[in-house]
Amino acid sequence: MLSGIILANAAVLYEDKHATQKDRKFAIQTQSYGPEVRGTVSKSDVRISDQQITYPYVTVPDYFIILSEQAYQQQMNEIGPQTVVILDRDLVTSRPQTGFHEVPAHAIAKELGKPVIANIVMLGMWCGLTRIISWEALEKAVLEAVPRGSEALNMEAMQRGFEIGIKAANENISK
Repeated sequence: MLSGIILANAAVLYEDKHATQKDRKFAIQTQSYGPEVRGTVSKSDVRISDQQITYPYVTVPDYFIILSEQAYQQQMNEIGPQTVVILDRDLVTSRPQTGFHEVPAHAIAKELGKPVIANIVMLGMWCGLTRIISWEALEKAVLEAVPRGSEALNMEAMQRGFEIGIKAANENISK
């Protein structure tokens, strides 16, 4: 959910774009959003446009970032034929038929000492791959959102993901 907020803020506050963002938590027994429910499946839809958005909901996403097998299984029916899937290489065992990128987001986050920053690795990857939001805008939004004292760590995570995204974009161009 934090990733969705960061992405929407980057678009609106620093890129002069329009965005809508909606979070959903898939937990049966709790309405809590605190750390005690970390690990449950959650979803954040973000629409970004250069023009005003008249319909705020995402019907078929252009990009789908998946950080767990459970999330993939619960939400795979939302993946369209043109949807580009970005998935955690180690935590998602299923694969769509086409159009996906594997990212060792959890492994990078663990290597950096904080598994919970895998989402920042994925944001960096998406930014490098798509260039829909600039590095500078995403950096400002991340630095505003992360806990004080963790800025350097989150920037390292974002940089590592960004490099993977740039490489993936360059490979797509050369195909």
